[in-house]
Amino acid sequence: MGQNSHIHLYKSIGKVIGSYLKEVKGISQKDFADSINMNRATLSNIIAGRQQISIHLLYKIANELKVQPVDLLPPMDLFQKSEEELKVNFNNLLKEKGISKESQETILNIIKQPHK
Repeated sequence: MGQNSHIHLYKSIGKVIGSYLKEVKGISQKDFADSINMNRATLSNIIAGRQQISIHLLYKIANELKVQPVDLLPPMDLFQKSEEELKVNFNNLLKEKGISKESQETILNIIKQPHK
């Protein structure tokens, strides 16, 4: 999973959380953050996708919103589609640079290997 995929994932989680907060009528981000002992700026950064959310905070937010933690996660196909789009864009970039098909396969195989 590339860095851009992680960024997309956290932005998507933030959007889902933000959507749930909007449905909770009459509560500001500050009031919600206070209700779970969180700094408003931290909550704002999570919603904007600028900060990665930890598992325990995901559960804490879900509990306060009275939803299951999984309800705050974006659909898996959205994330997979993003991965596929990254792969297509990368392949197109390699082609544009005039890299042979054999070299493209070698590069992709190297990228797929686990990092040590």
